[in-house]
Amino acid sequence: GDSATATGEGSPNHLAVPSLFLLSRCLMVPLIETIQKVCPSIFLPASPQRFVDDFRRVRLFFLRLVRRCSAKEGAAFLSSQGWRDLQSRWKVSALTAMRMKEAREAA
Repeated sequence: GDSATATGEGSPNHLAVPSLFLLSRCLMVPLIETIQKVCPSIFLPASPQRFVDDFRRVRLFFLRLVRRCSAKEGAAFLSSQGWRDLQSRWKVSALTAMRMKEAREAA
């Protein structure tokens, strides 16, 4: 087979290192810091549609990483403080309030 198959890169466990939980312990903080540095206003719904699009893209990026890991690694990531921190940074309640206000004004 090709080198990707020989090294296990095609399998969902190729990113797993037993009990190290690299995604949640080593990658999450630098990824959040990079997102904030490159796009400091990404978590604010100044432009509602862009906010929704960015939220979906970032969430999809991380969920795709989780799918590339073992089930144990993915579960550790989705229950990690880093994941909860990322989720809490998105000002979804502000977006909801904006959308409700728009709906009231349109009525």
